[in-house]
Amino acid sequence: MMIFSYIDKRLALSCLLLILSLPVQGTSRVNLNDELRQSLKQLRTTSDSLPAAALERWQALEGEYNFEELDETEQLLWLWTKASVNQANFIIGPAVLAAEKLDSLMNKSIDIQLSREDKTNMHLTIGDLQAMAFDIPQAYLSYEQAREESRKTQDSLLWWITSDRKVQMLNTLGDYDRMSDQSLELIQLAEALKDNDKIAHSYHFMANALRGISDFDRAERYYQKEIALLETMKDDLAMAFAHSNLAGSYSLAKEHKKSVEHSEISLSILKELGQEFYETGIWISMGRSLIYLGETDKAQQALNKGNQMAQDQQFQEAIVQGMLGNSELLIYEGKLNQAEELLQLALDITYEFPMPQTRNSGLEVLINLYKQRRSFERAFEIQAIKATLEDSLIDVRKQLELAEMEVKYETQKKERALEKNINELVLQKEANRRLLTGLLAVALFVFVLILFYTKIRKARNQLRSQNESLDMLNATKDKFFSIIAHDLRSPMIGLQGVGQKLEYFIKRNRQEKLLEIGGQIDQSIDQLNHLLNNLLNWAVSQTDGIPNHPEVLSTYDLIQENIRLYQSLAESKDIEVICESDHGAVYADRNAFATIVRNLLSNAIKFTRQGGKVNIRTESTDNSCTVSVSDQGPGIDAEQLKAMKGHFSPSKTGSGGEKGFGIGLRLCKELAEMNGGHISIKNLADEGACFSIFLPKTVDSASMSEIKEG
Repeated sequence: MMIFSYIDKRLALSCLLLILSLPVQGTSRVNLNDELRQSLKQLRTTSDSLPAAALERWQALEGEYNFEELDETEQLLWLWTKASVNQANFIIGPAVLAAEKLDSLMNKSIDIQLSREDKTNMHLTIGDLQAMAFDIPQAYLSYEQAREESRKTQDSLLWWITSDRKVQMLNTLGDYDRMSDQSLELIQLAEALKDNDKIAHSYHFMANALRGISDFDRAERYYQKEIALLETMKDDLAMAFAHSNLAGSYSLAKEHKKSVEHSEISLSILKELGQEFYETGIWISMGRSLIYLGETDKAQQALNKGNQMAQDQQFQEAIVQGMLGNSELLIYEGKLNQAEELLQLALDITYEFPMPQTRNSGLEVLINLYKQRRSFERAFEIQAIKATLEDSLIDVRKQLELAEMEVKYETQKKERALEKNINELVLQKEANRRLLTGLLAVALFVFVLILFYTKIRKARNQLRSQNESLDMLNATKDKFFSIIAHDLRSPMIGLQGVGQKLEYFIKRNRQEKLLEIGGQIDQSIDQLNHLLNNLLNWAVSQTDGIPNHPEVLSTYDLIQENIRLYQSLAESKDIEVICESDHGAVYADRNAFATIVRNLLSNAIKFTRQGGKVNIRTESTDNSCTVSVSDQGPGIDAEQLKAMKGHFSPSKTGSGGEKGFGIGLRLCKELAEMNGGHISIKNLADEGACFSIFLPKTVDSASMSEIKEG
């Protein structure tokens, strides 16, 4: 058990904390900067409504944080926010670069510490920017990844949004077979959401898909369902677009009259709404239908209006469609050379701006031109180019199908890897839990053992301290009884034989001797009484039981009271007691102060020669009062003064042969300190000694005195 000799409670607690702080294998860092995360989330939320403010705040954040010092999850959030804010402000270049980095980092990561909702929205942002950069295949794959994530969220709205984006890409790619299947799922999701706006939107894509596979009757039914639903919603703008799409379907079905009718309905609605901006494609589509109806003048007017709007808007797709319409009009009018030149210009634009579907339509018009010329060889060459284009589109679709399967495979692979990691983490946590439980048990045992030993050691120390106190008290008691036996012995011896002496002098009628003996008896009794008081007070003080109730006292009244007590003793030695008081006050216990005055006065009378004087003087300052008692005795030599500073002062015979008791000054010192004061002793210049007691005047000065002593 000696090993615990220097251990205390703090060390025991330190040992416990050390064991608890041991590193546990398998723990991972999940320590996001909450302030940064909240700032990034706020920027993404407000970037659409307050794009300029979001950009300014983003630029400030870029100056505050170093991207390389962020952990993987923080980097993902950082890149996502950068892409979103720049996209909202139409700063496309940095937005696309951020999206590329985000896509690369997400594909490398297996266990991303983000919610599925966040991961879904990240893929959506990446896909949107890839679509803006005309990277349609990659955009499609990003939307597929978003869709796979959204399936697991159980969030039908998010699932619908990702499915809608995927359908849009299929529409752009011209993959109408798969688009029709996806559109059916889109309708079912929208109906489950009971959201008419999304249901109408889903009808629209289903109709477009059916139109793309030349199922015009079913396409018409879905367009009509869309229009009917939009009428109940009173969404006139969407209804104008629906009539425009229905007109396009009729045009492909060679029902040009119906196509023109629905185009005119669409234009009428847009005009009423003041939304002429959206009329561009409708005018061009209607102009191409009017050509087949033989209304060339109206066709030219419609095409001219649509072409002018397309040029003003720099709408490249519409510009090419307008050029194709004008080419068809020129062919109809027999102006084949002009038509060929215009078609070549249109096809050049489709290569500059990726428009595979529009390029395919342009090649179809060019083939018809060469057929009319009877240039079948040239027509065959263009047909081969068209076939190659269609094959490339089919290849792209197949590649996308394969890529889509790969995305699903990689997603499942990541899910399996993540599931494996989770299982391993669960097993590791269980092992860690068992290890931690064992460590806690050991730590608790050690802590209890140390605490138990500490309590035992404390009890031993307390017992040792109590024994030492008892030894000191016994030593003090023994010394105290020795003093009593010694100092009481002389006065008691002096009283022995007094009865015989009285009897002797009475028989001889010696009155003067009787009076002298009576005085001696009184003096002895006074001395005994005074000694007993001192001994009793001191005895109580040695056991910490002396009462102390300080109060403001008049020095003059108490001094006069004690002078009267010793007046007869002073007169027996013909000593004059002089009191020079300023009538000040002290803050002390009444009994203690009276005891101090009696002891000093008794000592002064004891050592003053026959016929001498004893002076008592009080002097007051702002904070204290000094009581000085001086005698006309022999003074105090250096050795005796040194002895007075000890625990007991030596006894000394007075000027009249009085025996000393040796405890008065010690008692004065203890009582003075108990009341916040102190005592000083000095020899006078001529003869005698002066004893001064310094005591506080008020409660505040008593407190200050205690502070100084401490």
